Amino acid sequence: MDRWLDHARCGPTFLRQPAMAQLVPTSIQYGAEIGHYELHSWVIMPHRVHLLLTPQASVSKLPGSIEAATAKRANLLLQRSGQAFWQDESYDRPARDGDEFRRAARPERYAWSSAGRAACE
Repeated sequence: MDRWLDHARCGPTFLRQPAMAQLVPTSIQYGAEIGHYELHSWVIMPHRVHLLLTPQASVSKLPGSIEAATAKRANLLLQRSGQAFWQDESYDRPARDGDEFRRAARPERYAWSSAGRAACE
């Protein structure tokens, strides 16, 4: 499913653009620094962002904190106003066990990830 979504040819793929993708790591790191979550790994895909984290704040507030910090800057770069940058939906679920957690923590497969290949300095 992830591969299919990564190569989708319809819908917004703003995060495929390096200028857009590099806005996101700073917001992700900031959420960890202020104690909203313990961050384990992350990946930025053309359509979405995946985080593997242990929440330290209300899970319902986590997507909004990352989205708010990036949407305004991204829309300025795209020269857009009055349009949503992020989709209204988010999806979260707990890792059921250590094996599932380890399978999810594979950021090295992606260009923009916590594996550091294109991570924001």
